[in-house]
Amino acid sequence: MNAVGLRARFPEWWTLLPALAVFVATLDLSYGTTPDSLKYMAAAEGLRATGTFGADFTLWPPLYPALLALHPAGIGIWAAILARIGALATLLGVWAIGRKLLSSRYALAFGLLALAVLPHFGMVFTHVWSETLYLPLLVWTTFLWTRHLRDGSRRSAVAACILLALAMLTRHVGVVLAIAMVLTALAYGRPVRGIALACLPYAAWVIRTFAVSGTYAGHRPPLAEPKLAWQAEQFGRVIAHWLAPHFYAISGGVLVGLVVLAAVGAAAIHFLRHDRRTLLFLALFVLGHSVLTVWTASRMFLDVDPRTLFPVFWPLMLIGLWAIDRLCQRVEGRQVAPWLHIALALYGLFWFSAPNAVVNALI
Repeated sequence: MNAVGLRARFPEWWTLLPALAVFVATLDLSYGTTPDSLKYMAAAEGLRATGTFGADFTLWPPLYPALLALHPAGIGIWAAILARIGALATLLGVWAIGRKLLSSRYALAFGLLALAVLPHFGMVFTHVWSETLYLPLLVWTTFLWTRHLRDGSRRSAVAACILLALAMLTRHVGVVLAIAMVLTALAYGRPVRGIALACLPYAAWVIRTFAVSGTYAGHRPPLAEPKLAWQAEQFGRVIAHWLAPHFYAISGGVLVGLVVLAAVGAAAIHFLRHDRRTLLFLALFVLGHSVLTVWTASRMFLDVDPRTLFPVFWPLMLIGLWAIDRLCQRVEGRQVAPWLHIALALYGLFWFSAPNAVVNALI
């Protein structure tokens, strides 16, 4: 059945159903905490009691603990509810982007299901972490901004800039989102004034942090010796595990990371030349977030791990699925087409047979 026939036979929303089924099947209000979580919760309770953040709250922007402070009763359950809402909003946002990007509904359904079952997706959205707010803001900012890039919608641009302001007030790494928006605005002749205005609340928080701590983003102990090679190795291992989730690479991470970043960089140039606006934005974000994460972790007591890299999983996935989708279109009708489809089906079975939310539930 060709793509036109598939679209006529199946409504578009069916591609969401497998991912939503996993979301509902794994839905509960349990939550985990880490030292970061406890500091968020303490800041939220302090804000609720005194109406202000203490001078010791400097490592993170204020939006997530401010949202936790609105809890009606128990802060833990409230955080779990917000996390589940964030997970659903993230799935819906990736679906909204993917349906405009991919012609194959099988590819879209595969990508959404892969995101839903990925253990790191469940890990992030079952902890009291600011990622539970940042990720849906990131995804929906991307959706609105890329729609503005395509059709010039002023409403989409305004909404994207509002969400950008909220994203930067949630995590410092949100500045990468702002940079990607500025670069694509300049590339396609869109105004950047709205982006600049969206950065003002974050700039005000940075000034406040500097006033109380003497640092722009809080004090993190620097490493005695930078470990760029080690963190680059960790970056490649995470990417390799996403590609082949049965395995954890024990060497070659630097090579994998360099190959992936070089491929994304080359793809970004291709997308710019061929007016692929959504894909260009995704590629720029992947490059910016990856480089900033590795560089920062190499100089401070931070880790490059699935948590810090998770924001690049879904854009990398969409870029990869788009490439596969295009390849399938190019070989359609040729003798190699059935073999390519078989290979992709086998890889899908291999990928989903690895430990994930579905496998864990069944065993």
